Amino acid sequence: MEINENKILKLHSRGYTNTIICGYGVTLYALKKTLKKYGKKKNRVIDMVDHEPILKLNDQGYLISHITDKLNLSHNLISEILESHGKTRNKIQSKSYVKSSHKQYLLTIKEEDVIKFYQSNGTIKYTAIKFNCSPIFIRKILKKNGEPLQSRVYPTDDEIINEYKKLGTFRSVIKSLKICDSYIRRVLRRNNIKVQWGQKVKYNVGYVCGNLTLVGVESKIFNFECGLCGNIKSIGRKHFGKNKHTDCGCLKLKKKEEIRRVKEQNRIKRELEGEERRKIREEKLKNRKPFKPSMYVGAVKGRLTITDIQGKGKNRIIVAKCECGTIKKYKTMYQTLSCGCLQRERSTVHGLCPKKDKEQRRKYDQWKGMVRRCYDTKLKGYKDYGGRGIYVCDRWRLPNGEGCKNYINDIKNHIGERPSPEYSLDRIDNDGPYEISNVRWATRSTQQYNQRRNLKKKNKGQTEIDF
Repeated sequence: MEINENKILKLHSRGYTNTIICGYGVTLYALKKTLKKYGKKKNRVIDMVDHEPILKLNDQGYLISHITDKLNLSHNLISEILESHGKTRNKIQSKSYVKSSHKQYLLTIKEEDVIKFYQSNGTIKYTAIKFNCSPIFIRKILKKNGEPLQSRVYPTDDEIINEYKKLGTFRSVIKSLKICDSYIRRVLRRNNIKVQWGQKVKYNVGYVCGNLTLVGVESKIFNFECGLCGNIKSIGRKHFGKNKHTDCGCLKLKKKEEIRRVKEQNRIKRELEGEERRKIREEKLKNRKPFKPSMYVGAVKGRLTITDIQGKGKNRIIVAKCECGTIKKYKTMYQTLSCGCLQRERSTVHGLCPKKDKEQRRKYDQWKGMVRRCYDTKLKGYKDYGGRGIYVCDRWRLPNGEGCKNYINDIKNHIGERPSPEYSLDRIDNDGPYEISNVRWATRSTQQYNQRRNLKKKNKGQTEIDF
């Protein structure tokens, strides 16, 4: 890869640092090699920054944190520049030093300048802000020189009276002049002027308030005509108000009547629904079968027959007799089906699937697979056998290994042993059950014609069962 030395030297002459030069598509290795070749040192960030404004701010007493905010430079860069010029950075001054310096500043303030500004502005607050001191200090200077203390310039009496006559109400004067109500009230009382908070409404005949129209006015009573119903309502002058009276009261009566009507409709609806529910409940009670307790003398559950019930509640004991002749006592019989003989029969080892005899084991697995395909709903191929109505005959489904023995003996006596490993058992009728009259030995090639997909084309065929 060729190194563009002219480009690197041009960027270096501008004062760019190594990181900035690398941003222009130059590798750090090429940059260092060219600088070493021409005997040039790498540029630093300190050389790129102007030092004069930093030194000025430091001399004025600014902290490094303030200089970083003003010039948008890093803290470490400013500290390096100050160290290169041999200057120490400013530290936060103690409270005692600040107090003493402020006292010295107050001594420099001239009283004549304070009085002139106060006379032109007229408030202690703005004077204190101007001279960067407390209002108490300004007040002391004004008292010393005999100036009247006034925190705010108030308008004259004539200005307040003219504003009151123009606007006509006490509240509007307070809003326009932005003065406290007590000062305005004092001025108006001093000049014998009545205080009026709001504008007085003149109620003449024909005055409209909502749906009411003023018809007649007596000494202290107003007669209004309602526009909704036409009734005349008399209201006292003191009690009349715009927000209170908008009608003669007919709207409230209409609302109350509407509420009563809706309530009556809901009540009738509830009664009708209750009658319907009552009829349905009575019909259910009539059609309900009489209750029969599950635990009573003579009840049969599995192989057990209840002969006696002793005690009540938690102390109840049930005496039951099994088909095998044993009598036992039980507290509960929710899942009990026998005295224990049924489980013993199921768990008996029949010896039909020995591990060493592979041929006997193969016959047992064939019988077990046949039964599972027809009766195990969780099996994948159940829909093609048991789901279609195919079943195993009762002789081949006896418990305790008897069914498997009958299955092996029937095939041996009626059909014979398998001719060769190429042959396997299949059903003659594809929709028929597993029984001795419906099975035969057949090869794989002949069994393919008995499949359901070929029954539409031909009326006879063979379905393979891999026994």
